Amino acid sequence: MKRAVPIAVITALLISILVSAQPITGGGGGLAKVTHGASMDGSGTLGAPLDLRHDCGSGSTLRWSGSSWGCAGSATSGSGTSGVSVRWTGSATQANGAWFDDGTNATIGGNLTGSGNVTLGDASADAIAFNGSASTTLNMNAHDVSNVGTLTGATAQLTGNVSANGALINGGTAPALSSCGTSPTATKGPEIFTITVGTGTATTCTATFANAPLAAVPTCSVQSENSTLLNVYLSAKSVNAITISNVGGANMAGTVLDVICVGH
Repeated sequence: MKRAVPIAVITALLISILVSAQPITGGGGGLAKVTHGASMDGSGTLGAPLDLRHDCGSGSTLRWSGSSWGCAGSATSGSGTSGVSVRWTGSATQANGAWFDDGTNATIGGNLTGSGNVTLGDASADAIAFNGSASTTLNMNAHDVSNVGTLTGATAQLTGNVSANGALINGGTAPALSSCGTSPTATKGPEIFTITVGTGTATTCTATFANAPLAAVPTCSVQSENSTLLNVYLSAKSVNAITISNVGGANMAGTVLDVICVGH
């Protein structure tokens, strides 16, 4: 029994025969022909390879011009030191900066200028130290310096007006007392302090400054808090100490004396 071959099968077979007999060709030095059979074969001249250029110098980068790839210099150049910040010395060059960072502490090796608000420390226990020689100047050209704790140093010199919106607290070391009766006491210091004269007989009282010697003999004022013994005065003073006496040589035992000295 014979069966008819579908027309679609016959058509596909004829197309395959025609393609094999008539290769696809091209000119211009490119694709020459492609022959279809059990596999696809071709011949002709291979054009420019699909590859990035590799003739640029060491450290260079590739730059697209809009139509082709070209060689460009390295993105940046220069050398530095571990832990030291980088600063730009040109449009594409770098060198060491002024900041040093070891991962825990940061140090600046030069002048620091800032604009806007500057906050030093973030807790009440933080300390800010200004280290330098005796002639080091801390220049605060500011309208407002707030939340300042203790300024400590052998000598602190303020030039100009000092305005305090609050209390000026004196918290230095109290002076050493001698010839002030038995068990006298002194609070605060070093140049602003209160003396409570001891018991027994005390016609004078000498207070030696904790930060003696001062740069010059200070100007001092003394006042008694005892209403029956008001005639106290400074009978002696130096860069090291002051001596307080009472007019007429009266006994000052138990008297409270307020002293303010301003160094020069």
